Formats: sequence, C-alpha cells, structure tokens
Amino acid sequence: MKILGISGSPRAQGNTDLIVKEIIAGASAAGGETEIIALRDYAITP
Repeated sequence: MKILGISGSPRAQGNTDLIVKEIIAGASAAGGETEIIALRDYAITP
C-alpha cells in the first residue's frame, strides 16, 4: 500500500510535522510504502 503524508505547516519541525512523521512511521512499520511532502518547500501561488 502506498501512503502519502502531506504537511501544510509553514514551520519545519513544528507539531504538524511531528504528527505526520509519526503517522508515516507507523504506516511504514506496518509494511506500507511511504512518502512525506512538505508544502512549504514549493512555491504555490494563486
């Protein structure tokens, strides 16, 4: 199973990042193929 974690927090290592990392770690431990994307790393404009 593929699982994608998306963090929309502007703060690196903030609470949202920590929660997403914990969820992805659990999914990975259960055998899932995981990836995390942080939206702050992308230039998103209207």
